[in-house]
Amino acid sequence: MKTEKNQGFTLVEVLMAIMIVGILAAVAIPAMGNFIRNSRITASVNDFVTAVTIARSEATKRRGIMTICPSNDPLAATPSCAETEWENGWLVFADADGDAVLDAGEEVVHRQAPLTEVFIRTSNDLEKYVSFSSRGETRSTTGASVTGNLVVCDDRGIQSIDDVSTARGLVISRTGRAQSLRYQTEITALDIDCP
Repeated sequence: MKTEKNQGFTLVEVLMAIMIVGILAAVAIPAMGNFIRNSRITASVNDFVTAVTIARSEATKRRGIMTICPSNDPLAATPSCAETEWENGWLVFADADGDAVLDAGEEVVHRQAPLTEVFIRTSNDLEKYVSFSSRGETRSTTGASVTGNLVVCDDRGIQSIDDVSTARGLVISRTGRAQSLRYQTEITALDIDCP
């Protein structure tokens, strides 16, 4: 006669499996949270670089001035520039008169919805707008060339792990090119407090 063996798990084996899953979850969940927060900051920097790239290329293509400005209502039917923080959203528009203000009849070519759980702080040169001349160079409302910096962070500020910061920096040169920074020493050198 054949005897059958039980094919199940013992109580000790089940408890050990539950304990292992609990330990893995305790380690993975905080790391996943930081991964999500870091990804949100990186995506926000990429969104701003996209706006810079669109404005610069449209300025050269249209042979006119293009401006990026912060807005409290970027997705509205008739949006406007505002003296607000950049994380509230922004507009890229054809700035016919070069005054860095969205006037009636000026075309909006790109809109950025408000960002969540992210702060964007800038140097004084980029506080209210970023404009590009028909040659793709940055410009002020007076026509002078400018450079500027910004920092994208969350409530962790500019912390670092092995000099890689939780925040990201962005440098916009006179030629209109944007360079992203990720090391704390580089971001701290921008001398911008975030948040």
